[in-house]
Amino acid sequence: IPDGSTIALNDMMLIPDADPVNETQLRVSYVANPTAFDDVTGKIQLPIAGEKIVSCFKQRNLLYISTDHHIFETEDNGSTEPSGWTVNQVSTNAVGNMSVMGIGYGKTNALFLDRSGIFSLASNVPTLVSEELLPLWLRINWDYAHISWLYNDVQNRKTYCGIPIDGSTTVNKIILMNTRGLDPEFDVSEPIHVSTFSGKLLASDKTLKFSLMSPNLN
Repeated sequence: IPDGSTIALNDMMLIPDADPVNETQLRVSYVANPTAFDDVTGKIQLPIAGEKIVSCFKQRNLLYISTDHHIFETEDNGSTEPSGWTVNQVSTNAVGNMSVMGIGYGKTNALFLDRSGIFSLASNVPTLVSEELLPLWLRINWDYAHISWLYNDVQNRKTYCGIPIDGSTTVNKIILMNTRGLDPEFDVSEPIHVSTFSGKLLASDKTLKFSLMSPNLN
């Protein structure tokens, strides 16, 4: 800025440079001005205060807000600013998201990474789809869980998930989840069931399939 210039400020806010990010507050911009936020009416108040807000995503015309322990939903009521929108908790289960990159989108659902595993959200109840991976999930380096990521390839019906395990500070294991051959997008029915005709235990091939890969960093 040249010396002697005059600067007109319409609005300003002091942000502490030692801690510039407030992880427990969510602000929504104006409709016609996506870079402008109101610090009073633009805030969305969550029913459970103090939780770290990790990510947001849109599904079925609803805005989902994911913290590290819960998932909430809200929508524009058409009459008030965001501070007046009703926010509901999606489920009473303590299920949230552990990474800002841990969201994947499907045709009718969203996938996200929780400290308990990979969950699918197609209604108001998150469903665990990675129960078989629990032993691997317990090996995650939780101090670096925030670098985990998830990508859902809808066309090829494959989901990729990168996690740091065994003390690694980088993603060193990739999980491939294959949903080809399933009728619903994510069918988590038991692969082994008892036949009502013969009474025998039968194994069905129509189930989620997992495989592990190591990332090629060369």
